[in-house]
Amino acid sequence: MTCKGCASPGRGIVIATCRQCQLRDIALGPWFHKSMRAGRLMAEYIAQLRPLGDDIKAAHEQVKAAAVAAQTGVPA
Repeated sequence: MTCKGCASPGRGIVIATCRQCQLRDIALGPWFHKSMRAGRLMAEYIAQLRPLGDDIKAAHEQVKAAAVAAQTGVPA
């Protein structure tokens, strides 16, 4: 079952306990985009990734997938 945020991702609803909502929120935020433009993971972006788990690279890959899903409308 999807949460209310995932069911209507375009409405800006983020459920704090939903990992997909968290990933989408980070993917749509400024620190992800600044990191992508800089070609490196910015400290502020890494701080957002830390609560997602110890594997920062894996969390980053999940955020990138969420960014593609947000842009294309195709779930990650």
